[in-house]
Amino acid sequence: MRNGRTLMPSPAMVVAIAALVAALAGSAYAGHKLGLGALNKSAKQQTVGVGKLTYASTTTSVPDSAVDTLNITATCPAGLRPIGGGVKTDTDDDDFYANDSHLTVTGWAAEMFNNTGVARTATVTVACAASQKVTGAPPAS
Repeated sequence: MRNGRTLMPSPAMVVAIAALVAALAGSAYAGHKLGLGALNKSAKQQTVGVGKLTYASTTTSVPDSAVDTLNITATCPAGLRPIGGGVKTDTDDDDFYANDSHLTVTGWAAEMFNNTGVARTATVTVACAASQKVTGAPPAS
């Protein structure tokens, strides 16, 4: 306060604030109409993973074999699609490893090689999710 008077904003400042509020309100309204604030029904149907993520695992003993590999698969429960996965071994030995690990139509597969001299354990895990709309298919293995 100066001399008992309050400071008033200039008319230009009032117009600028009103224009800013109108611009922000218009953007918010447009975003809502386009369904950008939350997933609309059409977007949800095209999204993988609507709902909870489910994991499925298979743990297998891999016998020692200098020439053969063992295939291990983890399969998604009915109604769910695989979206990723991997393999975990019980050792960091260079002679026990996944020769190949990949996505399949129903889950995740790994081809294990063991030349350690003893049986080892491998766990293949697949991440599964629901999808209301799926197009295409994974490449043939």
